[in-house]
Amino acid sequence: MAFPVLSSAACSQGQEPDSKKSNTVDAPAAVKPNAEKEGTLLELGSRFGNPKALCGEASYVVKRKVGVVTKELKLEVDNAAAGTTYTVTLDGAAIGKMVTDAKGDAKLNLLENKEQRFPDGFAEPKAGSVIRIGEIIDLHLHALVKLKELEASIAGPDKLSGKVTFKVEQLGKDVTREFQVKIAGAPAKTTLAVALAGVHVGDVQVDAAGTGRLQLSSKKESFPASFPEPEVGSTIKVGELFAGELRDANTNEKRQ
Repeated sequence: MAFPVLSSAACSQGQEPDSKKSNTVDAPAAVKPNAEKEGTLLELGSRFGNPKALCGEASYVVKRKVGVVTKELKLEVDNAAAGTTYTVTLDGAAIGKMVTDAKGDAKLNLLENKEQRFPDGFAEPKAGSVIRIGEIIDLHLHALVKLKELEASIAGPDKLSGKVTFKVEQLGKDVTREFQVKIAGAPAKTTLAVALAGVHVGDVQVDAAGTGRLQLSSKKESFPASFPEPEVGSTIKVGELFAGELRDANTNEKRQ
């Protein structure tokens, strides 16, 4: 069996009862409503170490979109031994290899959808599954619990687009926070100050293509001491291009 190998530098956690028989003709199956849930069906993850030393992260996500189920397993390692090959196992069964670059970083992604399948013998992860990377890291998978998820969509004028997000997530006993501003279609090579609840929390450096990103994450210990705790209704301002308020992302999803 051939194992997929990927490496790069990165790292920063019932059917309805049948109706009674009658002389009427049933509607074609194609027009019957689809009772299957859309969106994210399962999220598992695990983290190990810290950004200043050996660290690793795993995520397993199952989603359904327009009836198509996609399953993806992502692994990444930072600060391991450079130029080293590690066998990856899931609950004791080999599922691939990771090869670290000159910095000791590596990634492995496995994807299954309607066009491709997981490797032969791949047993789907579950809460409690253990992913082992060589002899250096054991990742015990936990269900991802989203404690808070806020967002604000950026749109117009012209081609301006983007999103502001704030997430608080828990994997086992590990709680992480992430604030992110992503923007596209902004004036090229500009610096956009980002203010949250009236407090300056960072800047978006826009490149020549008009795109930029500001990311603050507790995984990297990059939150400023003055960062205010975002809440529903907290104001967000990105330069002079956008001003709005954070909304509950789950409520917005239900309304769509």
